[in-house]
Amino acid sequence: MTDAELSACPFCAFTDVRAGLSTEDGDYAVECPNCLCEGPMAADPETSRQLWQRRVQTQSTSWLDHAQVGRDEFRGMSRGT
Repeated sequence: MTDAELSACPFCAFTDVRAGLSTEDGDYAVECPNCLCEGPMAADPETSRQLWQRRVQTQSTSWLDHAQVGRDEFRGMSRGT
């Protein structure tokens, strides 16, 4: 698997994420350069890519979508609906 095949960041939906050296101990993780999110640590880049892909898929692709739903629900509660 290549970096180009990785799923978008689950927090900001940025698509140009990539596996890279993450710690001085030689661990690798997929990183999002947009929001600085890091995936699970692994001993090699390929395993870090596989772990990134195994994360739970949601209907929304961005935390902004979740915030919008929460805001709409709050507005409905405050109006008594």
